[in-house]
Order: sequence, then C-alpha cells, then structure tokens
Amino acid sequence: MTMYMLDDKPIDPYAPFEHDDIVYPPGWLVVATPEEKAALGVTEVPNPPPVDWRYYQFDGSPKPIEQVQAMLAAEIKITAQAEIYRKYPAWHQSNVVSRGVELATASVTGRAITPKEVAEVAAYQVIWDDIKALRQHSDDLEAEMLALPFEELTTWQQHGWPSANDPMTPLPKARTP
Repeated sequence: MTMYMLDDKPIDPYAPFEHDDIVYPPGWLVVATPEEKAALGVTEVPNPPPVDWRYYQFDGSPKPIEQVQAMLAAEIKITAQAEIYRKYPAWHQSNVVSRGVELATASVTGRAITPKEVAEVAAYQVIWDDIKALRQHSDDLEAEMLALPFEELTTWQQHGWPSANDPMTPLPKARTP
C-alpha cells in the first residue's frame, strides 16, 4: 500500500486538495496518470509501518515500561483463567470442592472412607495438580516477561499453554435415580 505526498505532506486520494491555487476534486489522484501526478509534484511512498498502540503513545513515543508490563501481566492472567475454565468449568470446580469438603468432613469425624471415595480424592488431586501447574506456568511467563527490556516486550508472546485441541478433562457421568 502506498500513500501520496505533495510538498512533503500526505494527501488523501479520495478528498479534494488544493495546490498552486487549483482545487483538485476527490479521487483525482486515483484516476490521474503517473505523468499528471509527476507534473504536479505528487510522489507515492510506502505507508509507514502501523504503530502498535499497546506499546506506544499517540505521539509515537514508548509507553512507560511499567504500563506495558501491567498490560501483559493482565493478559497472562486472563489466558491462565481461560485455560483453567476450558479444562475445568466453574461448575465442575465447585462440585469438586463441595465433594472434597464432604470427604474431608467424613475423614475428620472418623467415618471410614471407602475405596471408591479414596479414588475420588485421587482424581480430585489430579485436577488440583493440573490447575496448580497452569497457575505456575502463568507465574513463570510473568517472571520471564518482567525481565525483558522494552524493545523485547513489543515482540514477546505468551507460549506453552495447552492447545485448544487438547481433550478436555472427562466430566463425571450424570447420576440417574
């Protein structure tokens, strides 16, 4: 993509413009021949690269590194939460916690826990270990990002999250009366 320049100023090709007391209609630059543009002094130059406003102010100066780091840290935390909820929806986590409290209460009150309940506790521990691993990955990414200078922050990307194609954790079967 190119942009048109006249007297070192950009010109909108679809807007009217004036040069040497002559008003050119909207779209003239689009239909004018290269010779007509050259005779007028119009040049075509490549568009400047786009500015990523996440890292730069509107005047093109870099944002404070603390502001950029806070934004990237928030993005990491949002991704971690989404990964956890993708694998373990909130309702599933609530059920696991509730059932875990029931089993812990049984253990504390002296009721014997059946082998089936022991297996439940082991399954819940696997879920908790997976959630802790995702949280640790989030913490590791944040520490990695915080150690980078500004110039590297602008190209840094999160990595190592489970793919959306990973199978979700199997959910418990529905109980029928």
